[in-house]
Amino acid sequence: MRSQDARNGSIRVLTWNLYLRPRIISALLDLPKFPERRRRIRGILRVIDRGKYDILCLQEAFLRATKRALLRRYPYFYRKLTHRFSLRLHSGLMILTRFPILKRSGVIFRGRLAGGRLADGWVDKGVMHAELEMPDGPLHVFTTHLQAEDYPEVRRAQIHQAAAFIKEYRGRALFAGDFNLEKSEMELMKPILDLGFVDTWGGANPGEVGNTWPETGQRYDLVLSRDLPVSAVDLLPTRWSDHYGVVATL
Repeated sequence: MRSQDARNGSIRVLTWNLYLRPRIISALLDLPKFPERRRRIRGILRVIDRGKYDILCLQEAFLRATKRALLRRYPYFYRKLTHRFSLRLHSGLMILTRFPILKRSGVIFRGRLAGGRLADGWVDKGVMHAELEMPDGPLHVFTTHLQAEDYPEVRRAQIHQAAAFIKEYRGRALFAGDFNLEKSEMELMKPILDLGFVDTWGGANPGEVGNTWPETGQRYDLVLSRDLPVSAVDLLPTRWSDHYGVVATL
């Protein structure tokens, strides 16, 4: 069922890093927070239900129980990006939508740099793509989760591979996700911006910072658009993840 906003002509898009990491990584790195996870999952699902979003771009959505619960809520989805013969974990990316999906595709980052570092090197990071059948024509939706921490050279290599993949798709598009870019690194996005994408936050909220990582005051989570008007972009502050979500209204 489409949301009331979609029936009225506006469409709500949420990108959100859920901070639901794989069990093996959580056991090693998040052990003090491990007992809270079930409560966080319930909170995340309540936030998504209340928001009545039409398109979800999710990162760090690794846990099977959460994925199953989300799949019951959305009729169309792309639930896993991974290499068929990979020994690494899947990407943790998901696209869920109330609109039919015409095509699914993706790319996994490869190479000495783009393949990732530390815990991120255990994961098939890449770009997930779904072409949606919207009421007014097709829309390409891309999502990603780039390398974390102090590895700008890895993010640079990943962005170049992402741009090479996205370049193959023409027309209206959204590119949303956790880019993990420090404020001083935004110039790394040039290969994506050269494809016609714009950062929607600045246009909708001139002069506002829009931090999505409250711990250090960074804006890691972005919604980029191409040939697609965006009427509003808002933060989704919540205690259920270490990231705030970003909501764009089309």
